Amino acid sequence: MTAMTTSRRTIVEALQYREARQSIVSSYVLTDTSPPSRINAVWRQKVIHWYFTVVAALRRQHAASSAASPGSSSSDVNPFDRTMVHVSASLLDGYLASLSGERAMRYKRRAAYQLLATTCLLLGMRLARHESIKEDLVSTDGGGGLKRAKTHRTNMNDAINEASTAAATRVAIPTAATILRISAAPMSITERHVLAMVNELTGSRSFPRSGGVVTALDYVRALSSSFPSSGYTDEEEDLPVSLGPDGAEEARRLADLALVDSTYPPLRPAVLACAVISLVLSKSSSSSDVVRRCVHRSVLGRLADDPELVRAACKAESHLRVLRSEPPSRDARRAIIAPPTSHLIPLEDD
Repeated sequence: MTAMTTSRRTIVEALQYREARQSIVSSYVLTDTSPPSRINAVWRQKVIHWYFTVVAALRRQHAASSAASPGSSSSDVNPFDRTMVHVSASLLDGYLASLSGERAMRYKRRAAYQLLATTCLLLGMRLARHESIKEDLVSTDGGGGLKRAKTHRTNMNDAINEASTAAATRVAIPTAATILRISAAPMSITERHVLAMVNELTGSRSFPRSGGVVTALDYVRALSSSFPSSGYTDEEEDLPVSLGPDGAEEARRLADLALVDSTYPPLRPAVLACAVISLVLSKSSSSSDVVRRCVHRSVLGRLADDPELVRAACKAESHLRVLRSEPPSRDARRAIIAPPTSHLIPLEDD
């Protein structure tokens, strides 16, 4: 098979197409500063703090295990990273936004919301790991490797196992029982409950049938100068925007900041990507308007002139500029350094 020639433009256009297929897109609030009524901003913030805490704990656990394993290298990539949090949060937001008003009322109860959030973390970690393995295989065999991602119902587990066998390094993604154990989840949530919720969530219209979940981090990675763009040449008129390693890391940090902010609604991945990338690149430019237009063209493509999307991106950029200048809250610090000893959503009434 002849290796595929893939420019960054082609990769971003593929992200745009996949994002358009995510049913959550039509449910995002693009201009209002209040989250959708069915999204409890306080609960969502606590859950995302919990996501970061659990993933950080698993990352430390994996690093310690790898260091003790013979033949391991310090250059081995740790699979537990912020991508898992962003994918899990997208699943959570997408599922809630896809529900009818009557069904959405179910998740006004803490116990139901906790169960949904735990299930989204389990599925988010698996989807993120699956996509990571698929990208590794594609970069290794020049575009071959995995076929259409099997992410529907029980096929998802089969696809992950198949990909893990083909990958150079096998990494065990935690089971529902592991997540419940390390997070000391409420007794009302059991492995049986989580697995039942997996079937419900993967059967919903919001769950990705192929291609995984698109997040702002995907656009940041695609526009990073370190992203492997196979066969790219200057003649292909590639994208005018490129992030260096430090800029890409800052953009990812800003995306994390937006994710845990309870005062701002969830945004389309491309809109959030425009905001964080523009904010990073404008620091080193004397003309932020020119930079912003280049970023919008690179990320939004043909939608770069859509007034609603442009307003939303500019508004998010201004909001993040303020957040970036503020010292991190105690809760934000706790999300990074605290051990996962509770689900962080109290069961008692407010």
